[in-house]
Amino acid sequence: MRLYPEFRQDLVVREHKVDGKAVFWVKDPVANTFFRFIVFQYYVATLLDGATSLEEIGRSVSARMRLTVGPESIETFVKRLDTYGLLETSTAHEKSRQRSLLHYTIPLINPQKMIEWLYARLSWCFTRTFVLASILWIGFAVWLLSSDWEAYTAHVGTIMRLTSSTLVDLYILSFLVITIHEFAHALACRHFGGKVQDMGFILIFFLPGLYTNVSDSYLFERKRDRMIVMLVGMYSGILIGATAAIIWRITDPTAWIHQVSLMLMMASLWGLLFNLNPLIKLDGYYILNDWFDMPNLRRKAITYV
Repeated sequence: MRLYPEFRQDLVVREHKVDGKAVFWVKDPVANTFFRFIVFQYYVATLLDGATSLEEIGRSVSARMRLTVGPESIETFVKRLDTYGLLETSTAHEKSRQRSLLHYTIPLINPQKMIEWLYARLSWCFTRTFVLASILWIGFAVWLLSSDWEAYTAHVGTIMRLTSSTLVDLYILSFLVITIHEFAHALACRHFGGKVQDMGFILIFFLPGLYTNVSDSYLFERKRDRMIVMLVGMYSGILIGATAAIIWRITDPTAWIHQVSLMLMMASLWGLLFNLNPLIKLDGYYILNDWFDMPNLRRKAITYV
């Protein structure tokens, strides 16, 4: 009888309720990756102690859960745990760190102290008063923009005649919007009790960008909190775009800030549309994951197709 190593003791586990049923989120603190188990799977994992055979585990599961489970099914699941690096083996940490070149992160800093400093000064951004005021601000910007829509579209047309100088300006402004976007994610994660382990660069299908590791949000019990963490990044971009629209509308067309504010609006809009795309593993994709309570939605969709 083959014995498998025990389930790693350093894993962090949180129980959630989905449609009245228990599910278990398991965090690998080494790789900052997360896995969701149903009750049957988690019970099997807890029985792995390095001394109990799969046949004995099968009998325990059958007795407790009133299921007939063969050792072959249990072995298939246990092999998956081993592949993900969740068992106590000499190569467990190495397996858990494996990454795809199509979605490759390069951690640069641990921003926890910085996030704590910022949160102490910006926690008011998560109050109802601020949310209501920001919605009114956005509405005001939309009204101002719509009242001079012809001038706006004409000005956008001039910007779209891209020159090297315009491209550099747009790149710098986009970097600014993305940076604020990522810190918004981090502050929201901190607001709900999570920790931000790292920030850095990311390659998604070989396209460069920035990322913030807010995977601790998977451990939040309330779906609402997890979705807010994902939404605030895009919401910060909308606020930036709204502020830029107001500045553009009230400034002299010959002033440099008039031109910059328009490009800032465009950078915010492009960032919003890119992040909303559910086909890329960015904010829109993770919001759908939480909305439908279906982790790894992309992999399941590809399998279905």
